[in-house]
Amino acid sequence: MKNFIFLLLSILDGIIVNGQITPIYTKFQSGAIPDSILIYSNTTETDSLLQSKYVYSYSGNIKSQSIYLWDSVTKEWYNSNKHVDSLDTDKNIVLEVNYRSENNVWTLYTKTEFIYSKGQKTSISSFNWDVFEEKWEKGRKYEYDYLQDGKITQLRYFNGYSIDSEWEISSKTDYLYNQEGQLIYEYDSSTYGSDLFTPVYKTEHTYNMGKKEASITYRWKENCWQNYMKQDYNYNSKDSLICIIKYKYNNSDSLWDNNYRHQYDYDDAGNLVIEDESTWDTALSQWLIYTIYEWDYNQSNDLECYLSRFYDLKLKTWSGSKHVYTYNFYKNIVYSLDYIWNNDLYDFKFSTKSFYYYSGDFVDINDVKTIVHPVIKLYPNPCGNTLSVCTTGFEPTVEYLKCQIFDLAGREVLPLWNIPYSERFDIDVSELFGGYYLLKVQTGKDFQVIKFLKK
Repeated sequence: MKNFIFLLLSILDGIIVNGQITPIYTKFQSGAIPDSILIYSNTTETDSLLQSKYVYSYSGNIKSQSIYLWDSVTKEWYNSNKHVDSLDTDKNIVLEVNYRSENNVWTLYTKTEFIYSKGQKTSISSFNWDVFEEKWEKGRKYEYDYLQDGKITQLRYFNGYSIDSEWEISSKTDYLYNQEGQLIYEYDSSTYGSDLFTPVYKTEHTYNMGKKEASITYRWKENCWQNYMKQDYNYNSKDSLICIIKYKYNNSDSLWDNNYRHQYDYDDAGNLVIEDESTWDTALSQWLIYTIYEWDYNQSNDLECYLSRFYDLKLKTWSGSKHVYTYNFYKNIVYSLDYIWNNDLYDFKFSTKSFYYYSGDFVDINDVKTIVHPVIKLYPNPCGNTLSVCTTGFEPTVEYLKCQIFDLAGREVLPLWNIPYSERFDIDVSELFGGYYLLKVQTGKDFQVIKFLKK
């Protein structure tokens, strides 16, 4: 089974690391996908009942995730949901199909199709399954145009109003960049059901010392552009984003009124550790926090705890969840505890615990700890499709070097092979997915295990 990122949570679209917005799954990942996850629930951390399981599989260019629910009465598993991805030869997802369970039988639910050109995603089309017509009903479609450097220049939105109708364009967004490659202009327009595009919004971005300083959005109203929204960005001494303040234009007073605020805090490693979101209370003339996210990391910089809290401004109550992770030597999650917010206790209360199971051929953990001759070097690291191995200083006792590559779960992903000893040789790693791996080079009783990153 080859290595790829395993998405654990999708509560947020992204987090900010070193001032850059990053998809959140890059912080919730294991080195290899588990074969299954068993989830237990009860009121204590020591006594719990089997609840559900996630099963993952990878075969050729197909990967899937299936969710099953446990029936404690019949002592059987029942289908819940299934997600299947199809990949092309470049490991891009070209088709996503979701299934749901009807009478414990998998039935089609939704699908999404992806088209690529020169490595860039040029089209995304979503469909819903019509159980009566037994056909795919069009949902939404997105088309993308790019510059030669990969920056998007136009995004087009389409609607599909019936099963047999053609896609109808509804709106588009155009993007413009300065000479430094920074986005300075966005222009949104819509057809409103006609053949002509009408202006809707435009956004202008300004920068200072290479960092975004402000964004102003105007809306088209009464045949002219009018102030609508504004965002100001603030950074710390390490150029990490620490605050975004959003304003809404008050036409009555011709002033920008406070609207929303996002604040960010980081640890010494540059990891985002706290994010809070606030809304402006005009009556109290102060910011009211309604969302809090926190991340804690262990000494190896692995995510150890993630919690989220949400405040209902009307009910004046909190809700939220907390997740605590335990890793093995290979930085794979093997155990997690989940908690939900309890307003009576005004604290988190235990909810579920999950066990992550991996299978396959494992490298002995002692091999990694017992490095006899730490002199082999890899380059480039990170590497592309070719990994070069330099063995200068390695003292072989046999004619051939034995090489193996494992993922971080310890599974062998490229089998054992013998290479005639030389001070430099290349390994073809083009079949590997992007991620971290372990290369084990052995001759006789001497060996070395080295970690490398495949881009």
